[in-house]
Amino acid sequence: MKPGLAKIIEKVRILRYSEILQLTIISQQMLALWIILTSGRRNKFIDCQKAKVRITVLPIVDVKTHWNLTLEFLERAYRLGEFTRKWLKHPKCSDYQSLYTTEDEWTIVKYVMEVLMPFRYWTLWMSERHMVTLHHVITVYNDRFDHMDGVLHAAAKKKLSGRKFNTSL
Repeated sequence: MKPGLAKIIEKVRILRYSEILQLTIISQQMLALWIILTSGRRNKFIDCQKAKVRITVLPIVDVKTHWNLTLEFLERAYRLGEFTRKWLKHPKCSDYQSLYTTEDEWTIVKYVMEVLMPFRYWTLWMSERHMVTLHHVITVYNDRFDHMDGVLHAAAKKKLSGRKFNTSL
């Protein structure tokens, strides 16, 4: 990694909530690509997991613009967080430590996962039906709007959007 890129990433980490989330997703995608591009890095990452899990997995590389895939990407990145940190401590990976997601960024990721979780349920519920679901549409959309109203109300209470985050490693 070029030295300038690490400095840029550190400066950008001082941004607002939504910008932090976007940066976190970009950082996780960059890490995923960097991990899986060569077999040596891929194998080292898998070795980091072997002592703690039975089935090792790699990060998800690409996220389409569907909320279920975004949620899956964030869940996988969150589950692999401790292994990613361990992997980044390897001397050959030290240039990429600025890509690691901080605790405050993980807090944002967990919040977004909570918001997206019901959308996965509704999407899967509607897509699993082998019959006409038109009569369920109004109920599902009302549930979605109620969910988002609750999220917005909770965010206003917590003043989440104006919170300053500590983004140091």
